[in-house]
Order: sequence, then C-alpha cells, then structure tokens
Amino acid sequence: MLVEDIPIFLSFEDFKENGIKTIQTLGELIHKSETYATLLSLTTGNNSEFPISFKSLNVNDIYIKDSQDRCCAIWKKYLVFKIYGTLKVEKSKDVLEASHLVPVHDVVGTWNVMMLLIATARSEFRQYYRTKAQNNILQSQWINMKEQEKRLVKIDTL
Repeated sequence: MLVEDIPIFLSFEDFKENGIKTIQTLGELIHKSETYATLLSLTTGNNSEFPISFKSLNVNDIYIKDSQDRCCAIWKKYLVFKIYGTLKVEKSKDVLEASHLVPVHDVVGTWNVMMLLIATARSEFRQYYRTKAQNNILQSQWINMKEQEKRLVKIDTL
C-alpha cells in the first residue's frame, strides 16, 4: 500500500471491523525519536507522510554494525525502507507499528514491483468477517508454524 493511501484506507466506514490491519509499504524513513519515525511517500510530487512506531522491534532490528564494526541506527545507513507492520491507534492517533524494516537497495526495481502488487491488491482492502475465536485459532496456527519453521517465507527474506 502506498503511504498516501494509508489515510484513505483508514477512513473507510468499516475499517475497524473488517479492514485488514497488517500492511506493507515503501518510503523514506525520517527518524523522530528512539521509538518513532515518519515515513515519506516516494510518489513523485506527493509529500504524504505517516507515523511509524518501532516499539515492537528488537534493538538488533534498529541498530546494525557499520563497516568499522560500530553500531549505528539503520536509518543512518539507509534512506528508503520496505516496512511491514500493523495499523494501530496510539495516543488517539493512527500509527503503523513496524514488525520488519527492510532497507531497499534497488529503489526503482522495488517501486516497480510494488506498483504491480498494488494494482492487484487494491481491491483486496477488505477481509472476510471472522470471529475473535477464529482469529485466535489462525494466530495460534501461525505461531506454531513459526516455531516449527514451516512458514513458506523466511523472516530474514522479508
């Protein structure tokens, strides 16, 4: 989902009940504090931004070693990131709580792939209604698959 589409998505009448909360986006990361940043749109001529929270990330996800074996914040080494996260409300404001930060090395190629995916995913902004019990079962299965290393996508490839 494009950064500029996130507020539109949040404005859907049934977002709280039926909207998908886990998304992936792409943008320029502007560091604000140890636990927050702003994600800027990469769309030419668009200056949209959206707040990002790092609260659920591990310290090793945020700090990496540079060429001289010193720890530095990942946003000091990279500018553009693919961000996987969950839309949440913190302090009465919408925020994307990041679960993965992936530095983008090929911005143009990644942008082109994202545009293809967005075109097919745009109509899938809704999910089927499930009860809380059904969601708990699915989450339990997902956790078990992680523990048994049976997921199709490895975490380090995201």
